[in-house]
Amino acid sequence: MVGMHAHPLLKNIRYNETMIQRQRRVQKNMIIAFGLSGIILTGILSVLTSHLMARFLVDQSVENATQSLNVATQGTQTLLDDLISEYVFLFNEQAVIQQFTIADSTSVSNLTTFLSQTALADPLVDAILYYNLSEGSVVYSNNASGLLTNLAENELTVSLNQTLSSFQLNPTRLFHHQKINQAYVLALTLASYDDVGVLDRLMIIHLNDDVLSSLFTAPNSNYEILIINEDNVVIADSAQQWLGQSFPSSLSYSNPLEIDAKSKFVLNQFDNSQSLMVYSKMKNYNLIFFHVTPYEVIQSTIISANRIIIALFMVFVLINLIVSYVLSQRFYAPIQSMVHQFVKQDYHDAKDEFELIESAFVDLNLTQQSTQLKSLFSSSLIEPHIDVSFITFPLRVVVALISQQNKVINGWIKMSEGVFAYVFRDQDLNQLEKIQSAKLGVSDLCLSIEGLRASYRSALAAAQYADTLDKQNIVYYSDIYQSEYLTSKTILMNEVMNYLSNHGYSSSFTFEALADACGFSLGYIRQVFKETHGNAMNEYLISMRINKAKELIETTSMSGKEISEAVGYNEPRYFYTQFKQRVNMTVESYRTLIKEKHNED
Repeated sequence: MVGMHAHPLLKNIRYNETMIQRQRRVQKNMIIAFGLSGIILTGILSVLTSHLMARFLVDQSVENATQSLNVATQGTQTLLDDLISEYVFLFNEQAVIQQFTIADSTSVSNLTTFLSQTALADPLVDAILYYNLSEGSVVYSNNASGLLTNLAENELTVSLNQTLSSFQLNPTRLFHHQKINQAYVLALTLASYDDVGVLDRLMIIHLNDDVLSSLFTAPNSNYEILIINEDNVVIADSAQQWLGQSFPSSLSYSNPLEIDAKSKFVLNQFDNSQSLMVYSKMKNYNLIFFHVTPYEVIQSTIISANRIIIALFMVFVLINLIVSYVLSQRFYAPIQSMVHQFVKQDYHDAKDEFELIESAFVDLNLTQQSTQLKSLFSSSLIEPHIDVSFITFPLRVVVALISQQNKVINGWIKMSEGVFAYVFRDQDLNQLEKIQSAKLGVSDLCLSIEGLRASYRSALAAAQYADTLDKQNIVYYSDIYQSEYLTSKTILMNEVMNYLSNHGYSSSFTFEALADACGFSLGYIRQVFKETHGNAMNEYLISMRINKAKELIETTSMSGKEISEAVGYNEPRYFYTQFKQRVNMTVESYRTLIKEKHNED
């Protein structure tokens, strides 16, 4: 038979909220699982967002730098085109220049005045030199006399020689630097040739680097715009700190015009600092424009964006934890409901709620089995809904009588106060030797469900007989079957008295239920009862209830109505009538009499 071994079915019944709170490991695990998965997912999304944000900010920086550089390039292109057009026209078409001769003092004066006025009228021009190679004369706009005859003693001599030398090497170059008064000057050189192709005249326009650089300067800008020529020399700088110097970049090239990349920007060292450099070429003038943004500027923007992402991440984490708790509560509600519904005992060995509920269901199943067995033991009728699949025949019913108050046998079925029953197979009967504090009665072999009721009665009779013995705790019904102690009426009356003792004070008590529990007709029970006790069973029940009522009056302060209900009467008036008939005084009179006796004592 399944479950025949002793099992801790009936534990100390109490509801321990602290224990249930402590056992909420599943809910904690759910919160942790929800929280961690949410945090990991949010973290991954935050990392991806941060990466995409960094890419976006870099792309945005490149786009902004490209737009800014395009504006600077187009503006410079227009400016230089206009400048060249103007001075090419002057150089080739102006009569005062075309008709100049050193032999005519008026011609020299007119050219000097013209060049001075032209230089003063253009803020981008510092000075203008006109050099007639065939005559060996130089006219300088900033010289008082205008005509420089002794080039060997003049500081412009070196500059002119440099211009002639560089121009002869690269006749197409328009812009180059000259060093005058320990400072670099950006020069625009125009030339003409005689009929046989020999260099005849030069006009050199000295441009103001600071004015050109100031065209690109933006207030509070965090970038720098530079123009370098084919010699890798900075000819314009919005920061005005690299003018006339080599371009301070670690880019590898032999000629800046050879710089070529798939994209129009590079990440490279500029002035020993990692920078984003966007470039644009002006090939018709052999110039390259660079827009330089220190990468730390972009990084600071990325860091600021990441701080916002981190703040949002923390907010999302907090929201995720709250949502995790709410969802866990929602999902956990059925488990919690089951815990509160079924767990009325201490399951200290349960690791979590699932084990706790599993233990509760096991005990619930055993409780249901015990209830069904108890019903089979106490009733001759077999209800169709009773599941008896857990019972395996043949078996024996064993009844234990315990005299100690509140003493129980774990796993056994409590039939009444001090009476416990269980079913055993023959091979398990040796376990009975371990039970020292009870008188045990063992039935004959039971072969079917219908015989369980009779087996229980015979086991109860054997246990009652064992209770009369001093040295024997276990009695088999087969050993006392012919004993004078046992008769069918004696066994029946023992059952009737036990039933009346356990159920007679209940308002739901009926003699029909008593008859069903004992397995005999009510008429036969009434007859045997009167033969045995000398009075009717109904009278015995009334006397039993009145005696109980007197005990309650003597020992408690309960009202008459409360006592009436306590002894099994729903109608107080009927109780008062029965009490007065048998005690010859009312409930209050009896209470007064008892008080007076107590006062006398």
